[in-house]
Amino acid sequence: MASIWKFPVSEESTVNYIEMPAGAKILTAQRQGNGPVCIWSICDGNIPRVRRMIEVFGTGWNFENNSKRKHISTIQDDGGALIWHIFDNGELPL
Repeated sequence: MASIWKFPVSEESTVNYIEMPAGAKILTAQRQGNGPVCIWSICDGNIPRVRRMIEVFGTGWNFENNSKRKHISTIQDDGGALIWHIFDNGELPL
């Protein structure tokens, strides 16, 4: 049975590896209140887990564009002074 799970993401690290069930559908990324940036995903807890590569880039940062990378969300911090772009770069085995 599926439910929505929350996963914190560090904007201080460009690459985050998050363990979640294979095939989880990422819904969005947002900052929760004054806390961390989080990703919410539809997950089935009965499915084996994989590592999901989540990447965080600030506006103006250089990165290699690839077709595998999918945009999840853009988050504004500090009244719009800091902008974070969150991407899903796919599943990796544990």
